[in-house]
Amino acid sequence: VFTTLTRKGMPLIRYRTGDISRFSNAPCACGTLLKTMDKIQYRIAASVGLRNGYRLTMPALEEVLFSIEGISDFDAVLTNQDRGETLILKINADENLQDLNKPVMDALYQTALFGMVAKGELNILTEPQPQKDLDIKAIRKRKFVDEREEKQ
Repeated sequence: VFTTLTRKGMPLIRYRTGDISRFSNAPCACGTLLKTMDKIQYRIAASVGLRNGYRLTMPALEEVLFSIEGISDFDAVLTNQDRGETLILKINADENLQDLNKPVMDALYQTALFGMVAKGELNILTEPQPQKDLDIKAIRKRKFVDEREEKQ
């Protein structure tokens, strides 16, 4: 929650953004002595809690998936299946990217998600989607579809 002090009409409006950040100890380039905020890490609405307490964020998932050449878009669905919590990644990719599972798992190798997969805490499935015509002028807001029975 923060308040802007530059509004003339109603300066006491408080905003609840749902952004996760922290206060910075570094001096601001503008010279202010007031507290400043670090870069916003993620928005609570763009994250889901897993059973093991980890928060899976859409920006982290986007960083991993868009590092793979040929992936143009994706949807993320979290479900409870027979094998436990499962993240289904419905991926739009170029035709030359036939097997999606290997490049996705390779990209996840250095992340906390790979550790959860290795421990059996999370299953990740990849499903190809038909290639969509994307408007590069528009940025699509991706959200998790949470189909679990017991939401965290």
